[in-house]
Amino acid sequence: MTDLNTQMTPEAMMEAEIERLTAQNKTLIAALKDDGAIQQIAIARAEKAERETAELRAQTDALIRATYEDAAQIAESYRGGKRHANRIRYRTPADAKAALEARDRAMRNEGIRKAAEICDHYQMMHIHAAILYLIEKEPEGKGDE
Repeated sequence: MTDLNTQMTPEAMMEAEIERLTAQNKTLIAALKDDGAIQQIAIARAEKAERETAELRAQTDALIRATYEDAAQIAESYRGGKRHANRIRYRTPADAKAALEARDRAMRNEGIRKAAEICDHYQMMHIHAAILYLIEKEPEGKGDE
């Protein structure tokens, strides 16, 4: 008996399906073999990216330390600046990052506060309350450096 749509016998259809699956399996096996090489390339690239990131982080930290030293020297040039210069010299890159995050938080909160004022002006109280809630959840950013 033959299939009217393809004019193939069931045996021929089964044989064609077996050939299709065999070809698919060969493709998958080849991909798996290549996958090992792809993984090695990906690992090498990830390791290189980690090394480059560490180098950039070290360069950034050195620049931050140099900036603090420059600021300390400027502070020393002013009357009574020795105390401030020493405080500046003891700062670390982590201090700089924390200060930047605090500043960013304060700026975000200021923007949110302004949005709340606009909502309040247009009497959108539910939005106003939601915005104020966002501010309460996040610290102000001042003095927590």
